Amino acid sequence: MHRRALEGSERVLGEEHPDTLTSVYYLAFLFHLQQHYYAALECISEYMVGISRLLAHSILLLWHASMITNPPSSIWRLDSCQS
Repeated sequence: MHRRALEGSERVLGEEHPDTLTSVYYLAFLFHLQQHYYAALECISEYMVGISRLLAHSILLLWHASMITNPPSSIWRLDSCQS
């Protein structure tokens, strides 16, 4: 049942959507409780890869936003362009 819900979430939201990754994590926890450790490990590995990509993307977006709103002063100085 949980596997079908995860497949639906992946199809509708995408594999790297935060809600889909949460479902993968819960499925890993369920497998762990059932002592299906190999399946749990596969799910938690998938979760870790997805969350790493999501966090890397978020950090990159935050960095770009900060560079636009608070650029280093040397970028905008006119005398730094004159050589």
